[in-house]
Amino acid sequence: MEKFSSILSTIQAVLEDAEEKQLKDNAIKNWLRKLKDAVYKNSGCKVAELEGLNLGGDLHIEHLERVGNPMDAKAASLIRKQDLCKLTLSWGRDAEIETQVLRSLIRCKSSFQIPPLGQLPSLHYLVLRGMDHVLYIDHNFYGGDVANLSALQYLYVGDCHELESFTKEGLQGLGFLKRLQVHNLSKLNSLSKGLQCLTGLVTLTLGGCPELVALPDRVKHLNSLQYLTLSGQPTAIDASVDPIGCKFRRQIVLCHSLGEPIVIDHPKLQVLPENLQYVPALESLSISYHPELVSLPDWLGDITSLQSLHIFNCTKLTSFPWSIQRLTILQNLDIQQCPALSKRWGHTAEMINVLSALQKDRFMPRFYVAAATDNMSLQKARVLEDLLADTNGGKVVSAKFMQIYRSREVGQSYITSIGTTLIAIAHALWLMIKIRPKVILCNGPGTCIPLCVIAFLFKVVGIRWSSVFYVESIARVKRLSLSGLLLYKLCIADQFYVQWPQLQRKYPRAIYVGCLM
Repeated sequence: MEKFSSILSTIQAVLEDAEEKQLKDNAIKNWLRKLKDAVYKNSGCKVAELEGLNLGGDLHIEHLERVGNPMDAKAASLIRKQDLCKLTLSWGRDAEIETQVLRSLIRCKSSFQIPPLGQLPSLHYLVLRGMDHVLYIDHNFYGGDVANLSALQYLYVGDCHELESFTKEGLQGLGFLKRLQVHNLSKLNSLSKGLQCLTGLVTLTLGGCPELVALPDRVKHLNSLQYLTLSGQPTAIDASVDPIGCKFRRQIVLCHSLGEPIVIDHPKLQVLPENLQYVPALESLSISYHPELVSLPDWLGDITSLQSLHIFNCTKLTSFPWSIQRLTILQNLDIQQCPALSKRWGHTAEMINVLSALQKDRFMPRFYVAAATDNMSLQKARVLEDLLADTNGGKVVSAKFMQIYRSREVGQSYITSIGTTLIAIAHALWLMIKIRPKVILCNGPGTCIPLCVIAFLFKVVGIRWSSVFYVESIARVKRLSLSGLLLYKLCIADQFYVQWPQLQRKYPRAIYVGCLM
């Protein structure tokens, strides 16, 4: 073997010398290149040895599975061989090797069609990006038999600016595909024809496709679909997710960048697409950055599998449908940065809604108590009383507005809060003796705790001035607020009301009253 290797080295030296001396003779140059192909197929040579050769024409490298060190392949520096017209790379039929081969085709700007990737039957993960001249993903994708890509589980297609459609033939062999991400395809206008072929699809992401003007109708046939993202802004590949064998989140996400309209039927989303109600097994719904969304549809309550509902930065959203009471297994309700909604929701807004439903004549006079730093709540209470006065023909009702020291400010240390809590309790004691209320109605702020505790202690010593009625916030779906938990566990509240049936099942002494908003 040593002698054979020495012979090969000698041949290599002769060829290199001949190449240098015959640079102007094209016939000799082509013959030398063919000889090089023959030489480098022999064992004992490394692909890195191609680095110093001025190769051109056609080059075929076989048995790349024998390249043990990826750095050897990089050292071959094929990208610098500008005279190459055709390059053929071959691997042996080794399933373990195939899973590592051709994981991405990135920025192949001169390619007019996708290579027949079906010849890699063990391929699990594929990224197609920057292929500017590809118009369609069709049957050529498979290289013959559509069953060839049955192992593919993750497919990302992005930045292919001439791509117009995924044909039915291009998707029909991807029945085991679990995750499809489509991003920044400026001319994509059709996806739905082959979408129903993706029977195993769990995650579908569509982003930055301005010509795709509607959510595909076929989405309702995807019985395995659990996570759908519709985005007006192209997003990056989620490299943090292992596409093989990972547990996908069951979620629908509707989001787009600020200043860019989402592309679903209308330039600006004002209502949720009705197709979403047909997506089975939906457990989580997130809606974010939709400045024109005004209300949520009544059919939202029909998605009885929903467990999490997240709403973020929908500035014009003003109401929820009554049907949300049918979401009996909902566990998480998260609402943030929705100013129009906060006017109707929040502790103060909820309390005013509850007061609006009471028989006012039975509760006179009324005392409104807020934290010393909470002037806005008292302003809203005054507005309510003014409206009641107008309703009663200008008759002024004796309502009083009072403030109490706050036990603890947000972010205040627990050490310093001991003193402020004692002050708040002393102030609450003074108010209770002064007012002697028959009913204390509260719904969650920590401000109510000192008053409720004083009322409870009075009952312990036989002074039964007050009954405590506590209404937990509608935002509490899975667990009680800290204030509610204290009043429930210590049996301070005489009546404890919740607005979600699942909360009542967890806290059986609570009374389910439905949505009070």
